[in-house]
Parts: sequence; structure tokens; C-alpha cells
Amino acid sequence: MIVARSEGRAGNQLFVVSALLKLKGQREKLILHLFDDFHSLLEADSPEIRHLRFPHAPKLRWWYLLESALRTLAAFRITKTVHLSDDGGRLEFSQGLLPVALFVGGFCQDERLLDVERIRQFWRTKSEAETTWLASLKLTPETLGGGTTCFVHVRRGDYLQWPSADFPAALEKEWYATQMDKVRKQSIAPVRFLMFSDDPAFCQVAFANTRDIVLIDAPSELSFLAMSHCQAGILSASTFSWWAAKLAATDQPGPFIAPRYWFGWRRREWIGSPTADEGFLEWA
Repeated sequence: MIVARSEGRAGNQLFVVSALLKLKGQREKLILHLFDDFHSLLEADSPEIRHLRFPHAPKLRWWYLLESALRTLAAFRITKTVHLSDDGGRLEFSQGLLPVALFVGGFCQDERLLDVERIRQFWRTKSEAETTWLASLKLTPETLGGGTTCFVHVRRGDYLQWPSADFPAALEKEWYATQMDKVRKQSIAPVRFLMFSDDPAFCQVAFANTRDIVLIDAPSELSFLAMSHCQAGILSASTFSWWAAKLAATDQPGPFIAPRYWFGWRRREWIGSPTADEGFLEWA
């Protein structure tokens, strides 16, 4: 049994779960706490995954009691911990007598830790309402028609000041415009862009004169569902859009374009790229 608390938001949670699924034994359970984003994006209830549900008292208080107990037991080598190797490419167990391990952190974004097929096994069984919504966006086989649908993910919010105010991770509108032109030129069929953003007001102004863009305002789980059903994608430096593109690229032609240098796009140096996998991404 491996016990883990959430690391980061939706995309980062997917990386952690992917790595732990790859690590665990066939009959071993994965116990997750506060992986709500992962649970909302995927059909994450299964015999091998359980979500901790604490009483109404502050959830983290209960978690800290459990974590403290497991760390203490691990210090005496009764239980184990799971940690990233020094090179970030492996998960390793500490020594312990009992088959219980506490995951002690790390985003698990090295491609050697990935098991995308395991994540695909938890791909949501779409409800009738979700299928209807996808159909309204022309993202079901019956409604695709002859065109290409490309998602555009515009992440702003905290990215306007992070990792620094001088070199924020938020991309300029000109970068998105350039990539959309590239997709138009590469596609034989007409292209329709579905734009998803945490700052729709910015997008309405910045792309007001672009006729082939449809701005989508939807909860994150529906946005992720739609993005992962597109034939192509233009990513922000976000693990959320990375995972949507990765799942879509399994059976879609692309291209899937991401900012070269990831968080370091403005500095022109690599910062925080989730993996070195260029097999499905086109860097720009």
C-alpha cells in the first residue's frame, strides 16, 4: 500500500499518480488524499485506487496526524517511504518491515516515470450530458465534419508574476497568434480554434478580430475533456495542457505545439519542462 497527499494542481497530480501506478505492485493499493483535481478529470474510482475521506474537521489536520505516524514508523524501519532518486528518474523505497509506504514528495515529471497507458485506463466514462456538450463543440465522431479542431490554452493568473515579475511564464498574445498561423498553414482542412483560459476577459480583447476562435468558458474538468478530444493543440507552459495534449496525441494527428524553454520562454533557457519527450510535442 502506498499513501500519498496531493502535489500541486491537476496536471501535477496526474504526473504523481502516473508514477505511483507504475511503481506499485499488481495487487498493491494506492491511497490518495486531496487528489480532487485528478478525481474530477478521470474516472478515478477503481479497486487499485482509494481516496481518503476524512471527517468534517480540517482535512489537513487528520492528514498530518497520519503522515506523522507513518514517518515515525518509517524512521524505525517499520513502514517505508517512497522518494525520488537523486536524478529524478526513479522512485525508490526506503527499507521497512511492513508493506506500507508514504510518498514523501516530488512532482515526478521525468518521462522515465510516465505510464500514460495506466492513466488512460482511468479515462472518464462520459456522461450523457458531457457527450452532448462535446457534440455541441463538434468533438464527437458524428459531429467532427471535415475540419480540424485545435485547442488553445492561455494560462495567465499566477503566471503573470511567476516565476518572476521580470520573466513571467505567461506567454504573449503574439506567440499564440504565430502558432495559430502555423496550424492554419499545416492543415489542409479549415481550422477551428477552441480557446480555454483562466482570463477570458483578456482573450476577448486580445483575439477579438480572429474569426476562427471560439472562446470556451467551462469548468476545468469539462475544459480538459474537450481539449483532450481535439485534433491539435497549442499549449501554455502548463501540465494541465500537457496532459490534455498527451492524451489527445495518442490517436490524433496534431500538431501539438508548446513553448520552447517552457517556464523559461522569455529568458530563452529551459525551466521546469515536464519531460524531454519531443515525440508528440513541437517546440516553438
